[in-house]
Amino acid sequence: MCYKMHLEAVGAISQIPTAYPRQRYIEPLLRGEVFAAAPGGEPHGQTGEDWTPVRQKVTTLPRVAAGLQIDHVRKSYVTSAGHATHYVMFCRVEGGRTEGPPELLMFKHDEVEWETIGAWNGLGMRGNSSAPMLFNGVVPEANLVGIELVDQSVPVMAKYMAPCQILTYGAADLGIASGAFEIACAEGDKRFPSGGHRLDNPINQRRMAEMSTQREAARALLHAVAAMADAGRATSVLPPLQAKVFCAEVGVRVTTDLISMFGGTAFAGRLPFERYFRDSRAGLVMGQANDVAYETIGTLLFPEHWSERLSGN
Repeated sequence: MCYKMHLEAVGAISQIPTAYPRQRYIEPLLRGEVFAAAPGGEPHGQTGEDWTPVRQKVTTLPRVAAGLQIDHVRKSYVTSAGHATHYVMFCRVEGGRTEGPPELLMFKHDEVEWETIGAWNGLGMRGNSSAPMLFNGVVPEANLVGIELVDQSVPVMAKYMAPCQILTYGAADLGIASGAFEIACAEGDKRFPSGGHRLDNPINQRRMAEMSTQREAARALLHAVAAMADAGRATSVLPPLQAKVFCAEVGVRVTTDLISMFGGTAFAGRLPFERYFRDSRAGLVMGQANDVAYETIGTLLFPEHWSERLSGN
C-alpha cells in the first residue's frame, strides 16, 4: 500500500512535462530521492471527531503574498505518514474550482510544519504507517500540479491522476487475492502424515477452481482498463471504477473462501490467510469505497436520468 500511494502521488507529475515539476520533482524521482504520499480527504474534519457524507471534502487554501496558506489542515488518512519525502495534498484554492475533483498541491516534507496524530491500529493494512496528519505553512502557488498547463479546462486530477489512483487500488486488491491463492496452492497440495491432501476433498477442488477463475477475470479486466488508459482511450472513470470494485470484491471472496477451506488452522493464525483476509476488507472502503463507486458508476451509466432527477423533472 505504501508503494501504491507513492505511485498515486507521482502519477500526475510524471505525465506533465513542464519545466517546474520536471526539475523540482521528476529529476529527483529518477534519482530515487522521492518517496511520496497523498494526503487526501478530510471526512473527520479538523478535530478528528466529525463525519461528513460529502465526497472529497477538502479545505480551500487562501492565497497569501508568499503563495497558498495551509492553516493547520488535518488529513484523516495518510499512508506513510511522517516517512514520505514529498506530499501531494488534495485541496481547493481560493478563487478556483468549487466543484469536481480537487486540485493537487505538491511539497517537500521540510517546506511546511507537520505532525502525525496517533498510530495506525486498523483491522488490516498493518505496517503501512497510515495516520492522520496536521499540516501548517505556506507553499508557493507554483507547486500546484499542472499550473503551467495551457489547457486548464479539465482538472489535473481527473485527467492525469484518477486512472492511476483508481487502478492501483484494484491492483493492490488483486495482489492480496493472488498472494493468498498462491499460498493456498502450495498448502492445499501438501501431503500430511495420514497420506491425505486438502485438495483431495472435491469441495476444496471446486473452491480453488472458482477462485482461480475469479482471479483471472479480475486480472483481465484490470489489465484491459489499464491498457485503455495508457492508450488514452479511457475518457471516463467508469472503466477504472468497474475494475476497482470487481478486484476489491474478488479479494474479499478469495480470502474468505480460503479461511473456510483451511478452517481452524487458518482462523487461529497458524497459516497467514487471516492477515490476507483482514487486508482484503480494506479494499471495500478505500478509494473510492465500493458503495460510493457503485453510486458513481450508476450515474455514469444513466447520465440523462440523474440529470433529470437533479433538475426536478
